[in-house]
Parts: sequence; structure tokens; C-alpha cells
Amino acid sequence: YIINLAGDISKYSNSICLMTNCFRVTDIDSGEDLQAEMGLEISDKDWERLTIEYNQILETNKKLENKRKNFKKECDEFYVNCIHRINELKKDVRNGQIQALKQHSNDSYKQGADDIKTSIETCQQDLEDVNTNYLSKIDEAKVEKDLETHIHDFRLSSIIISDEIEITASSLLQLQIKTTSISSTSNKYIEKSEVVVKKDSFIDITNSRKTELLTKIEKKISGLEDNMESPGIVGNNKLTENLENSCNQLEIMKNEIIHYFAERISCIKNCENINEIEELERKINRKIDTYLEKIKSKN
Repeated sequence: YIINLAGDISKYSNSICLMTNCFRVTDIDSGEDLQAEMGLEISDKDWERLTIEYNQILETNKKLENKRKNFKKECDEFYVNCIHRINELKKDVRNGQIQALKQHSNDSYKQGADDIKTSIETCQQDLEDVNTNYLSKIDEAKVEKDLETHIHDFRLSSIIISDEIEITASSLLQLQIKTTSISSTSNKYIEKSEVVVKKDSFIDITNSRKTELLTKIEKKISGLEDNMESPGIVGNNKLTENLENSCNQLEIMKNEIIHYFAERISCIKNCENINEIEELERKINRKIDTYLEKIKSKN
């Protein structure tokens, strides 16, 4: 139910302050739904205090709903990306079997492919379980602390699932190399395979570093918001404004990080050799160090 604060006129024609609550009741005889209202008269001092508390509750709920919305978006994006990667692996397994038939090495390939198919199915089931679990926890979380815990646990689970998928991808690639006949172009094929493995590994690491940065920012924002409610800060407009500015800057940084890493991962996918990947890795690591310093400086 929702409690409201309202001004009213008493039967003596003077202004009074009321704390009211409206709710539905049902007439047990007729079955008709009716609206009931209860009111409690409060003093002017209580009115001021309750108004402040009520506005604080509304602001807290607004922040909770925004975090809930962003968390759901993060869950949805992770699910879509993983499903896309899993479908790519399934396609690669099928294409590998066709290639193995052409190379007359189907028996050898099939034995390894069956294990990889099982791994893919396990990855997909783990993904479905995590997605279902955390989507329900989004709605269950009633306070910000619980939601923060769910976000942290989800990001740890997402790293584990991403690792599982990329380990499966590496196993598939090794199987394809093993069952492919070595020809005069084998060195070029193996070099290309090494680039693919390096790219997959680097993408996984990059996603993990992004998750670590976002988690640090969330914790920093939560800490700053707690500081705003501390006795030494409440009522000090200047300190409150500084803390609010830091929170806003961290929110902007969070969006910047998401955009930056999306672009970098796209660049990784376009790399054609190991040198390009390693150069990009150095640039990303320097950028991560810069972000860490910026996060640390926000007080």
C-alpha cells in the first residue's frame, strides 16, 4: 500500500495535516469493490519530518528502479551475446564435420565433436539457469543492498559462463586442427588458427576487465551515496553537491566504459595477426589503468 501526506479542512474549518492511506475493500454480501480511506491527524512538525522522509523514500525507490532497469538490460545483453556465440560454435561443429568427411577423418572428428557438443549444451543450460535465476531476483530485490549483491553475483557467474564458452571454442579449434590434413598451406592455416585462439582469449579477458571496472564504479557510487546520508554530510549543501557531482561523473564514466569496450572488442575481432592483437592489448591496458585512477580519485 501507499501512504500519502495531505492537507485537509477539519469540521471546525481549520487546516489540518493528515497521513492517509487508501485501499480496496470488498462488500462480503454484494461482492462490490469499494475504496476505503484512513487518516491520522499529525502535527506541523511531524508533517515536515514525514515529508522529508517520504521524499527520501521516493528518491531511494527511484534509484532502485533505475538500477533494476540497468541490471535487467545487462542480463539481457549478456544472454543475447552468449546465445550468439553458442550458435556460432554449433555451426562450426557442423562445418567441421563436413570438412572432416572431405578429409576422410570423420571417425576421429566425430569422437571429439561429441564431447564438444555436450560442452556446448552444458554452457547453454548454465546460461539459461543464470538468466532465469537473476531475472527473478531483479524483481525480488526490495532494497538497493540486495540488488547490489545480485549484480555482483551475476557478474561473477557471467565470467564463469564466458570462460566455459571460450574453453569449448578453443577445444573445438584444436580438434579441427588435429583432424585437418596437413598440406602445403598448413603453416598459414595454423598461423590463422593461433590468431583465432588469441582473439577469443583476449575478448574473454577484455570482457572480464570491463566487468571489474563496472563493479568498482557501482561500489564507489554506493559508498558515496551512503556518505551523503551520514550525519556529518546531511545539511551541508556544498559537500552534498560535491558527492552528487562525483556520482554523476561516475555514471557518465560507466556509460563511457561500456561504449569504449564495445568498440575495442570490435577492433579485436578485426585483427589479422598476433602483433595487431598485442598492440591493441597494450592500449587497452593503459586505458584501464587510466579508468582505475579516475575511479579512485572520486570522493
